Amino acid sequence: MQVLTTPQAPTLFEMDLERDFSPLDEALEAARPYGCKSIEFIDDNRKRGYRALEYKVQVVAGHEHDEDGWSPKYEPHTISVGVRSRMSIDSIVFLLLGEINHLIAS
Repeated sequence: MQVLTTPQAPTLFEMDLERDFSPLDEALEAARPYGCKSIEFIDDNRKRGYRALEYKVQVVAGHEHDEDGWSPKYEPHTISVGVRSRMSIDSIVFLLLGEINHLIAS
């Protein structure tokens, strides 16, 4: 009897060992919510006594009217989430999306 298992998302520890963060970048881009124009990695910051991943995001901040009609107006923001090495990509993406959605809603 064959047992089917779901593939596990790599952890931050595994990405650190391989020095390859492309799975995290790809997952973020795939989950990028409507109203978020871009997500760009800035820094793997340890200055505050804990590890935090920092990103620059551009989110919709209203609409402008011009000769072509209404178009969205985007503003850049810096977001940061505290992470631990045992966290999976899915957990990190969940935290980042929470921050992005908060910016979009406010």
